[in-house]
Amino acid sequence: MWMTALACCWSVPLLDCFIMGQDVPIVMLGLAVALAQFFRGHHFAAGCVFSLCLIKCNLFLPMPLPIIGKRLWRFGAGTMAGGATLLAISFAVRRLVLASTLRRHATAVAHNTSLSRHAEPSRAVFPISQTAWF
Repeated sequence: MWMTALACCWSVPLLDCFIMGQDVPIVMLGLAVALAQFFRGHHFAAGCVFSLCLIKCNLFLPMPLPIIGKRLWRFGAGTMAGGATLLAISFAVRRLVLASTLRRHATAVAHNTSLSRHAEPSRAVFPISQTAWF
């Protein structure tokens, strides 16, 4: 195991993936940990770790079919629990970002100052949407 980790530290293609902003090595790491947990008999934990692979959801959309077909109920339950946890974290972070943005806008309006960075709250939350659509 340590030799594999050492090889990854010296791997130029792996380093290049991170420099280029690719997330495939992270997905493969999650898949490897999930498979290791699965083969050790920890099916629920394997499903929870496998849910981290949903950052590339287009690759894992057909996964419920083999889970149901092979009757891997504990693995499926772990995947659902991990996915629900990730969804809850996503909503919580979104709410915090939206609350801080609205607080900043309310403060600016109360002090009668211009909003120099963003003209609309939606663009303040998603600044990339301005460049993606316009």
